[in-house]
Amino acid sequence: MAFHDSGQGIATRIKAVLDAKSVEASIFFSPSLEYVYKNSGQFYPAVHVVYLDCSIDDQAAEGFGTLYTQNWAVIICVKNPHDSIESAMDDVDVLIDPILKGLQGYQLSSSQTPLRPVTPRLAKIVTGNLYYPFEVQTKLPVKGER
Repeated sequence: MAFHDSGQGIATRIKAVLDAKSVEASIFFSPSLEYVYKNSGQFYPAVHVVYLDCSIDDQAAEGFGTLYTQNWAVIICVKNPHDSIESAMDDVDVLIDPILKGLQGYQLSSSQTPLRPVTPRLAKIVTGNLYYPFEVQTKLPVKGER
């Protein structure tokens, strides 16, 4: 599995979960949080999967085997034209329940740990849009070539 394949796997899982519930949303694999906040206003509702960062958990055999912890944001974007947080949260609720249930514990590949939730960033309102984030984490082993 390639290093950033996790993001595409998360996006694919979200699409399958929402399709099974007959919930409509545009799903994107986005390059950064800044990109999401600047470029997501044309599709509602939308779900963006964004790579955040990683840390190295363990190294073995002088660096030839490494366990990376990857952190991914899943950001739900809904229109909030009148700054009505109640209305916007109703739109978020339609998406968040099936997505959270569909991702928690889901295993992207046999070599990775199942997805687990981690503390997310705060929700944000930008130019009439509500961005509601949550985050998941997985561990990916990478073996070097000798």
